Amino acid sequence: MILPGLSLSQSILSFVPALVFRAAPALLLAALFRSASRKEKVQNQEKTAVSDPRENLERKMSDLKKRCRKEREYFFENSPLICVELAPDGTIVDLNRAFANLLNRPKEDLKGKRLVELAEPGARTDLSRYLERHLAGEASGEAVIDFTRGEEKKSVRFGEQHLATGSGARRGVLLAGVDATAAERAGEKEAELKSRIGLSARMEELGMLAGGIAHDLKNVFSPLVAYPDALIEQLPHDSSAQKTLLRIKQSAFRALAMTQNFLALARRGRIEDETVDLNRLVDHLLDSLEVKALRERNRSVELEAELEDGIPVFQGNVSQLANVILNLVRNALEAMPSGGKITISTGRARLDRPRSGLQQIPRGEYCLLSVSDQGKGMTPDEAEHLFEPFFSTKEMDLSGTGLGLLIVNRVMEDHRGYIDLQTEVGKGTRFTLYFPV
Repeated sequence: MILPGLSLSQSILSFVPALVFRAAPALLLAALFRSASRKEKVQNQEKTAVSDPRENLERKMSDLKKRCRKEREYFFENSPLICVELAPDGTIVDLNRAFANLLNRPKEDLKGKRLVELAEPGARTDLSRYLERHLAGEASGEAVIDFTRGEEKKSVRFGEQHLATGSGARRGVLLAGVDATAAERAGEKEAELKSRIGLSARMEELGMLAGGIAHDLKNVFSPLVAYPDALIEQLPHDSSAQKTLLRIKQSAFRALAMTQNFLALARRGRIEDETVDLNRLVDHLLDSLEVKALRERNRSVELEAELEDGIPVFQGNVSQLANVILNLVRNALEAMPSGGKITISTGRARLDRPRSGLQQIPRGEYCLLSVSDQGKGMTPDEAEHLFEPFFSTKEMDLSGTGLGLLIVNRVMEDHRGYIDLQTEVGKGTRFTLYFPV
């Protein structure tokens, strides 16, 4: 609108003060709002600048922990080492695949069990001491511990180092080891071979010594076996001298058995090429003077034979094998001081796979000869020492040498044969000889 007497520009200018006055509050509020917004933005930027590094660091640390945990779980589970984590009381918190496979059991079945309970009974004391030192944070040497896997025995070699888990009363331990089963078996075989070599050397010396005197002793004792019978026939039936002569004869038989054993040691490796029929050998032996003398001395013992017809023959030394049977019969007699029955049996067998027992018997076809008794049997520890010289579980009142079973073993080795043993304390013993044909 144009005011009277004023131009257009003058009229506009006259309205400016009024407009400015009316618009000032709105303009001021707008300016204040913009200023406050800018200030808040600056403050937010300042806060963000301060808080972002901390949040980033925490986030990165969390991600790193997760990644480390996953890597630790991966390496723990897939490590070729045997790894097991234990709680302070020795129970299994975690274990890896290698340890579960070693015991052939699921991991979940093993968690929560005490590690000591999984060990062989004979190894539990050593394992308990080993764990006590590690759980206490003390340095400890290596430990080879045997664990039970069904009927098998598995050995684990745990190292000197350990990794502590937790602290204070919650302190646990992470152990690592390797499967030492093969190494332990190799060590046992090496020790066994060394023992056999040493025993063989001692027996060679004994054989040389025995062979030097055995021939002369045999010539000395032979008349003492034969003459008492001739004298007894000349004496009255009620003569008290008969008992004395019988004792002389029995003592002579025992002395003759000693010289036969010494001769068997001296003749090791000398196998005469003869055809051996086990049935005929047993029949002749049961009619021999030696067996008749044994029967007279042990009237409470019944001696019988169970012979299988048609068994194959093989090459060997008849006199040495007869001595083997006599030694087994004497051993059975000594096991039955109160009487019983001894059975000599023959047979045949065809093994389609190796047979484990007292000795490892390869597959093949065999002639068998067994001597069984109803005596007191043997413990596993006694059976382990059977073939050692001068070892006996009884009084050596018949052969008197402690060499009977050693002779059996040596003669069987010379005939490339094998020996099996079944025995149970209180129920008796059965020796079975395997002759390859």
